[in-house]
Amino acid sequence: MTAQELHEVRRLKYQIEQATEELDYLRGLTTRLRNAPSSDKAQSRVEALAIKRIDGEKILASLHEALETARDELMDKILAAPLTSLERDILLLRYVDCLSFRAIARTTHYSLAQIFRTHDKIVAEMEHPETP
Repeated sequence: MTAQELHEVRRLKYQIEQATEELDYLRGLTTRLRNAPSSDKAQSRVEALAIKRIDGEKILASLHEALETARDELMDKILAAPLTSLERDILLLRYVDCLSFRAIARTTHYSLAQIFRTHDKIVAEMEHPETP
């Protein structure tokens, strides 16, 4: 497991949030334009937005699928890794559930400083594994 693999789920989640915001904007536009007075120009604009919205919906669906796959793969790797219970919890909560460090501290009942120290130790070990 690498630090890059850890960040993949969070990256996909961010992309989904961005795509959802854009689709919400497009949904609002198409609703407003549908209710506007009819003209050829307005109709062509609605059609163009509808096509863009359909494409966006497809992209969002594929991102959701990629996110689920990445989450499953990452969870398997974290569960198989030789980690302490706290280390495993931190990685699962941070990179699978995408919680903030503060939320992880509340959930695990450890201090925020301890969560940061443990997380930084895990990531450092991933970036520089000890060679026997």
